[in-house]
Amino acid sequence: MIRIAVCDDEHCFVAQIHTILTSQAKSLPCAIHISTYLSSSQLLYDVEEGRHFDLLFLDIEMPENNGMNLASAIGKLLPLALTVFF
Repeated sequence: MIRIAVCDDEHCFVAQIHTILTSQAKSLPCAIHISTYLSSSQLLYDVEEGRHFDLLFLDIEMPENNGMNLASAIGKLLPLALTVFF
């Protein structure tokens, strides 16, 4: 299973990326699980508490913590996770 996190402070973008990933996953030989976040601090908290993700889709500009800083913090906890910025 591939575990994916999508984080953006705007719900419309989170929903759009979730739809695209769900559609594309139909052609994959394995299952995916997508977790969505509207708060960078909530995503970071979940990772600090042991939640694992293989792939992160992060908005670069967010009010609490921008995507670059968030990726840096998560990268220390999940060094093998891949990050896509949008």
